[in-house]
Amino acid sequence: MKWTSLKRPKRVEFDEQVTDKFFGRMIIEPLERGMGHTLGNAFRRVLLSSLEGSAISSVRFDGVLHEFSTLPGVLEDVTNIILNIKGVIVDLQAEQPRKVTIDAAGEGEVKAADIIADPQVKIINPEHHIATLTGDGKLKVDMEVTRGRGYVRARHDTAGGESVGTIFIDCNYSPVRKVRYEVTPTRVGMRTDYDKLILEVHTNGSISPEEAVRVAAEILKEHIQVFIDQEEIADLETEVIDEEKERMKEILKMNVNELELTVRAANCLKAAKIEKIADLVQKTEQEMLKYRNFGRKSLAEIKDVLGKMNLR
Repeated sequence: MKWTSLKRPKRVEFDEQVTDKFFGRMIIEPLERGMGHTLGNAFRRVLLSSLEGSAISSVRFDGVLHEFSTLPGVLEDVTNIILNIKGVIVDLQAEQPRKVTIDAAGEGEVKAADIIADPQVKIINPEHHIATLTGDGKLKVDMEVTRGRGYVRARHDTAGGESVGTIFIDCNYSPVRKVRYEVTPTRVGMRTDYDKLILEVHTNGSISPEEAVRVAAEILKEHIQVFIDQEEIADLETEVIDEEKERMKEILKMNVNELELTVRAANCLKAAKIEKIADLVQKTEQEMLKYRNFGRKSLAEIKDVLGKMNLR
């Protein structure tokens, strides 16, 4: 089927005047009429739901067993501190979880910049407020940073062997905060009915808008590729089936002496003059039990051996 005559964009243009690590505006043109909404909606859904990100997933306060506690010398209660911690934007550059810590003392404001981070963990918003200490107030919090996708509700079990006092929190792993797209007409030569797609992407700063769109495109490509490769997959399945048939033919040609049977079962087959596996698999259970000295124990043994060879 011919489709090469469809108008396709040459490249993606970024509006450099407004694009930064938190916001990007991309212009894709020209597109065939209707293709703007097709691509815009697909990108929007994938960007908001399918990109992997990082978040603080659990906390543990010194001297605190649950989130409804208060800490001496700390203006906020534990619940509010946890809410503030949820607002810390992190970028975990490792696959495995990492531990980070806050260990602050003395009067003043505790910010995300006070987090003692693992080398694999980057704090994106260091000015973010976490707590306020008064007088001789102290705040020590151990936190775990994990990777994930989408919105994940807090765990309520300790099956992972976490310490007593560990508080799990809801995580919004998605690095993309908002996506908006607009489709407007554009001109190519004398025709004015082509689409121009304007895609606006807001991120939390842990990934650039350009990178987010690239990853989303890769995800879409991987899902669509299976339709393109359908013929290759069908050929591969046929090849596998043909190989299985050849294997079965070779097995059926084998002598029953090559089966790993006990002496009693082998002698029963010899007395019945069954020499090839092909002859054996054609026999019914009733026929086998009619042979002299052939009991159910020998029958069960032979069925087990044939079953392991996918023959019966």
